Amino acid sequence: MGAPTVQTPGEESSGRSRAFRTFLAFLYLASLTVIVGLLVRGWDYYTTPYSLRPQHSDYEFLRPAGLWGQGFGVIGTTLMVLLFLYSWRKRSRNLGKVGKTSQWLSLHIFCGVVGPLLIVLHSSFKVTGLVAVSFWAMVAVALSGVFGRYLYQRIPRTVVGQAMAPDEIRVQELAIDRQLRERHAASDEFLDGLQIVARGRRGFESAVLGVMAAAAQEMTVKRRLTRYLWTRPEWREAENSQRPDLEELCREKTRVHGRLHRLEQYQTAFHYWHVIHKPFAAIMVLVMGIHIGVAIAFGYRWIF
Repeated sequence: MGAPTVQTPGEESSGRSRAFRTFLAFLYLASLTVIVGLLVRGWDYYTTPYSLRPQHSDYEFLRPAGLWGQGFGVIGTTLMVLLFLYSWRKRSRNLGKVGKTSQWLSLHIFCGVVGPLLIVLHSSFKVTGLVAVSFWAMVAVALSGVFGRYLYQRIPRTVVGQAMAPDEIRVQELAIDRQLRERHAASDEFLDGLQIVARGRRGFESAVLGVMAAAAQEMTVKRRLTRYLWTRPEWREAENSQRPDLEELCREKTRVHGRLHRLEQYQTAFHYWHVIHKPFAAIMVLVMGIHIGVAIAFGYRWIF
């Protein structure tokens, strides 16, 4: 019998990451399939004028206080409360050791996507009065969360999810420079040119406009890099077998240098994002609590 195969720590970590991504994809697929199915099932009721809904055959099930409607609200509210586990983890010494920050963020985003969709079904698309305040605060939280995820991905991080300091990013870039010199005899002029490709045109001083400009520059960096490489003897004179490695290192160089060049703008925008995101979340929870309290005061109870 042969010796048993032993996985390295890196392989085990990669395997767990793939398993988590598969699990997360299943959660999204299952949840969105169910939500779309429920929407199709109740479409006739949801498109019925408010004044005529009490006469609809699905009224007792799909109204906010109905069997299904209340269930949507309970599950959606639970997911919205679970959103705060991500913030709690960042402040908890023990919980902070559980899992990766990126995985917690992915689950945070899942709750922030599916929870509001279920709340929309709970409301049966009737958003008025105090509920409207919580609803639109919830929408603002969800949409700002998407922008926050984009900013989070733009800020380079360590394996455990901590934001990297500029000096740490420079060490990464210097390591790439060393590989380009050793494997492809890259000159200082060639490396300086890659930095110019990564920076693109001068950005805006404003954090928000700077992030928008950076996004546009990141989308065009591949084209700029291709044009630049064809002007350089390091590329034209390279053997076909060497070009994939050279191109990959150049891409990595431009990616790392671009992040370093725009790091301050991303961090400033991320700070402003927190200033906007957190108050909306607080308003959402406050009004949601008032809504639940008023419902209980008027005699609505758990009906499961």
